[in-house]
Formats: sequence, C-alpha cells, structure tokens
Amino acid sequence: MTGIIPIATYTATEQACMIAFECGDGKVFMTSPHPEYEEGTMRDGTKVWDVTMNDPDSEWDLMLIICQWLLQ
Repeated sequence: MTGIIPIATYTATEQACMIAFECGDGKVFMTSPHPEYEEGTMRDGTKVWDVTMNDPDSEWDLMLIICQWLLQ
C-alpha cells in the first residue's frame, strides 16, 4: 500500500496503530486504540479505564486535527 500516513505506532511492536490516507476523492482515518477515552478523568462521561490506566495526556487535540483534515 502506498500513500499511508502513520499517525501513531505501538511502542512494543513499532506497528502503526493509527493511519490516514487518501482514497479516490475522499480521505480515510483508521485507528485501533480508542482515543475518545480520557483515562483518569470523567471528562469523557465514562469510568472506563479510569482506575486501571493513568494517561495524563489527552488525545482529543489530535482527534480535532484529524477531523479537520478529513473535512477539508
């Protein structure tokens, strides 16, 4: 496959876990992780991963950039 933009990779395997590419007249973004979860905070409205994971960084800013790219 060509023209694939790796957005993020898994540390352990160096394999891409978020990718983006253009397809025909459109754009595609694919992700394996769930960036909508905000670990350790109720900002996302759910307790999923709040106790078992501690991730002080937010992926929401990245998702805004990706959404803007998709809509361009």
